[in-house]
Amino acid sequence: MNTYKKLLALLLSLVMLVTVLPMGALTVSAENTTEFLGGDGSEENPYLISTKDHLNNVRKYLDAHFLMVADIKFTDADFAEGGEFYNDGQGWEPIGIDREQPFSGLFDGGGYEIIDLQCTRSNSRHVYAGLFGYNTGTIQNLGMVDSYITGTTTSASWTPYVGGIIGYHDGVAITNCYNTGSVSIPSAARADTFAYAGGIVGYSASRGTISGCHNAGRISSELETSYSYVGGIAGYTIGTVRQCHNTGTVQNVANATWAYAGGIT
Repeated sequence: MNTYKKLLALLLSLVMLVTVLPMGALTVSAENTTEFLGGDGSEENPYLISTKDHLNNVRKYLDAHFLMVADIKFTDADFAEGGEFYNDGQGWEPIGIDREQPFSGLFDGGGYEIIDLQCTRSNSRHVYAGLFGYNTGTIQNLGMVDSYITGTTTSASWTPYVGGIIGYHDGVAITNCYNTGSVSIPSAARADTFAYAGGIVGYSASRGTISGCHNAGRISSELETSYSYVGGIAGYTIGTVRQCHNTGTVQNVANATWAYAGGIT
C-alpha cells in the first residue's frame, strides 16, 4: 500500500508541474533539415548553411540565427536565363529587400566564403544591392570573393545603396568580413538624388558599427546624380569604423554636382 501511495503522489506531482508550466515550456524545437543542413534558428542552435539553396532560404527567416559550415560557389549558369538565380536578368535577390522587410537576425559566415555571386539590381525606386539589401542585424566572419554587384535607379527621386556585403546597414555590427569582388553604380539617365557604393557596405547609418573588415575589390560610381559617395569599406557612414583596411581601387567618376571618394569611407 505504501508503494501505491508513493506512486500516486509522484503522479500527482507531475500533473501539477505540467499544469503550472507555461504553454510551450515542454516544446522542443525541431531541426530544420529540409531547408537547411540542420538547426532551429535559435542563438544556441542556428540554421546551418552549406549550399546555395540553404543560403537562399535565409530570406524566409529574417530574424533568425545562421551559421555557414562550408564555402558556397555560384556559377555563370546560375545567373543565366533559365538559371535558378536569373530573376529576370537581375541575378541574386538581396536578403532583406527594403526598410519594411530587413534582415534583423545574426548571420555568421564561420570564416567561409561566398564565391562568384552576381547581383545586378535596377528599378525605379530605392535599390539595396548586395548579398544583403537592408540589414538591421549582425553580419560576421564572412568573405565575399569575386562577386559582381551593381545597383542603379532609373528615377530622379530614388537612391541606389550598393555594397559588397550589404547595401544599407542600420544594424548592430559588421565584424571580420571581407570583399574581393566588384561593386559599382553604372551610369543611368537620372539626377537630383544620392548614390552610395562601398566595398563592405554602401551606406552605414548612425548606430551601425563596422570592425575588422577589409576590401580588395574595385569600387566605383559612374552615374549622373547630385551626390555620389564611394569608399573602400563604406560609401558613406555616420557610424563607427575601426580596425579596417582597403587595398582595392576606389573610383568616383560620376557626373555629379558633389562627388566624394575615400580609401575607407
